[in-house]
Amino acid sequence: MALIEVSGVHAGYGGTEILHGTNLVLGEGEIVTIIGPNGAGKSTLLRVAMGYLNPRLGTVTLRGEDITAERADQRVRRGLAFVPQLENVFASLTVAENLKMGGYLLDRAALSARMDEVYAEFPVLAQHRRQRARTLSGGQRQLLAMGRAMMTNPSILILDEPSAALSPRMAGEVFEKVVEINRTGRAILIVEQEAQRSLEISHRGYVLVDGRNAFEGEAKTLLADDKIRAAFLGGGHAAPTA
Repeated sequence: MALIEVSGVHAGYGGTEILHGTNLVLGEGEIVTIIGPNGAGKSTLLRVAMGYLNPRLGTVTLRGEDITAERADQRVRRGLAFVPQLENVFASLTVAENLKMGGYLLDRAALSARMDEVYAEFPVLAQHRRQRARTLSGGQRQLLAMGRAMMTNPSILILDEPSAALSPRMAGEVFEKVVEINRTGRAILIVEQEAQRSLEISHRGYVLVDGRNAFEGEAKTLLADDKIRAAFLGGGHAAPTA
């Protein structure tokens, strides 16, 4: 059974429809990357999955249960967490205060215990726990955003452009952290412009074009497809195998 499934979704903003019957499946323990050109509807699809945007048609199910009408906060209680691309930390608050904001659903004892667990998962946050978020590097802020999302101990982590505006080295650290989180059993759904790097750590991938599913399959298959590489990955030759 799919962990989360988006089926035949039509969605958009105002009078503009962005998604036209889009489908998506995320299985238990998977990393799935969504790629495609700007304006393809990738971030809109994440917003539908998270409950920030209600579809006009179609359904969203979680472990086979229809959650299409549920709000985002209800989905958080069910185990979903979302890290947006922009404004994903409270710049004026310290690292510790940001994590406390992420654990707003927890009582005091559970909050303290969960913070200790997140600090263990993200040692850099423990090192800078008293620093204000605005003083952190771009990569550290992204890790803070991910750590804050982890405060609810989610089973599904949804990431919108986690490597945006980061140096190649810092982007690499973020992708390494994604793999570490996945190894704990959490499923991860990513929208990413660094398509090749994200697919390299993924189990499966989707390509959206004009709000529709253009391609889908195992990540290694998408990486080896010359047409997909030429159109979306910046090259016409298959990636070398490890």
